[in-house]
Amino acid sequence: MKLDILSLKKAEQVLIDNGVAEDEASVVLQAVGYALLGKELYPESPKVLVKNIKWDVTEEDVEDGTSVKDVIDSLPSELEVDLKDLGIDLFNEELVGDEGAEELEEAISDYVTDTTDFCNDGFTCEVELEDGPIEKI
Repeated sequence: MKLDILSLKKAEQVLIDNGVAEDEASVVLQAVGYALLGKELYPESPKVLVKNIKWDVTEEDVEDGTSVKDVIDSLPSELEVDLKDLGIDLFNEELVGDEGAEELEEAISDYVTDTTDFCNDGFTCEVELEDGPIEKI
């Protein structure tokens, strides 16, 4: 039996409608999944490999005596991001379409900047989905 995210959301709403706190519904539903089905109902949060980062570093961003090229060369070419650390649920139906892709891209870009203290001017991503191939976004 395979459950899609919409079915899980409906089941969560049934629990909420019957008195389970909204922020606890997924935990209760997962416990039921373990007890009745012996399986994980919610897919793990995928990891995103951020690649081909185009760094946006200018003379103003570097310390005296350091060149822009040296700073760019010292920055990582790839970063791995766990989407749950960003507060992003890739399986949320609200992240469908262009608006969802823009929200995801913005969150990843902010993470890259926050992690390195340098801005970027674009990147590519590969998402590892559970039981599936890597998808490029």
